[in-house]
Amino acid sequence: MHSPALSIQRQPTEKPFVVTVPYEAVLQGVYTLQLATCEQLRELLGYSKNSKERVQKLVKKLTDNGYLLADCVPTKKAKSPYYYFLARRGRQYCEALGLDIRTYFRPSSEKNFGSSFLTHTISLNDVVISAHRLTHHAPEYTLSDFVHERVLKQSPYKTSALLPDGTAHTVTVIPDAVFDFRFTKDKAKARKCVVLYEHDMGTTEQKHFRRKIRAYLGFLKSGVYKDLFGVKTIMVAFGTPMGDTRNAQMCDWTRKELASSSEPKWLANVFFFAALPLELHPLEVWRNPLWYLPFDDTTARSLLA
Repeated sequence: MHSPALSIQRQPTEKPFVVTVPYEAVLQGVYTLQLATCEQLRELLGYSKNSKERVQKLVKKLTDNGYLLADCVPTKKAKSPYYYFLARRGRQYCEALGLDIRTYFRPSSEKNFGSSFLTHTISLNDVVISAHRLTHHAPEYTLSDFVHERVLKQSPYKTSALLPDGTAHTVTVIPDAVFDFRFTKDKAKARKCVVLYEHDMGTTEQKHFRRKIRAYLGFLKSGVYKDLFGVKTIMVAFGTPMGDTRNAQMCDWTRKELASSSEPKWLANVFFFAALPLELHPLEVWRNPLWYLPFDDTTARSLLA
């Protein structure tokens, strides 16, 4: 008697993961911000608030397949939301797209990597996202170029300047971000607006803050920005999410530093300060009156209008 033939059941083979257009957009978004939460990626990529789960699924798939790494900031009460950055496979993919990954953020290579760095970077990225999204709300503005602090640390702006006592020294300026906007209206030639942006989390003391202002004064008076950015005028903007009191403090310290060496009036009109709202709408940050000059903290101004 012959035994019946055994039926062999084949397990379905899982299809290999392929980076399609939505996945690629997420990878490029993480590259732009260096590290980002799901909510920030949703905002940057223009997904609606109802699409939060879709973005989470995209990020999870990329993480499961080795394109992204995930981590969170431990706090006293609980963990913060996860943030994501490019894993080795993600960096290789971005490099194949022609993106420069030499200066890309790698936690293992950061000497001062910690919760304060993460808090600052994630908060800064909300401002970066608002700049990238501005053209969707005001088509006359486009963000022509953007440089993140991570890249600027590799190649800071340096120039020679004079101290108030007349001695020469080297000035180094590393903004948290550089934004190069273009404004076009009625087919006229595009106007270039360059903003050197500093994101203040309220942790810098007066001595170090005024030292930063002094460095910017040397940088501005040297005129090197004209060759660097191809503009005659430039803006240095200090934004803080820490409220009006901190904003008033930054204005006061800047006034004192300007007065300490009797700087010309035009320098005072280069610096702008703002207490940032909790939700950063692009129009409110960049086009509406939100910013104050150090010697006029009663009249709100727009950076780009």
